[in-house]
Amino acid sequence: MQPTTDHEREIARLVDDKAHSTHNKLDSFVIPGVTRALSFFMSRAESQFLVRYVQWRMDHPISDESSARHG
Repeated sequence: MQPTTDHEREIARLVDDKAHSTHNKLDSFVIPGVTRALSFFMSRAESQFLVRYVQWRMDHPISDESSARHG
């Protein structure tokens, strides 16, 4: 799932950071934390992206290989 705007990229980065720090143990409780960490108010479409991205990330965990490539 690819973000298409700067705001979506920031949302995805925060979700991915949380996934990495929790060893891919994500659940819906990550959403309020991501919302608080954003430097902007989300539109309805961005809120929907956040929910869809968390669900997608739960189904597509960050692999050790991709984590090594990103730092």
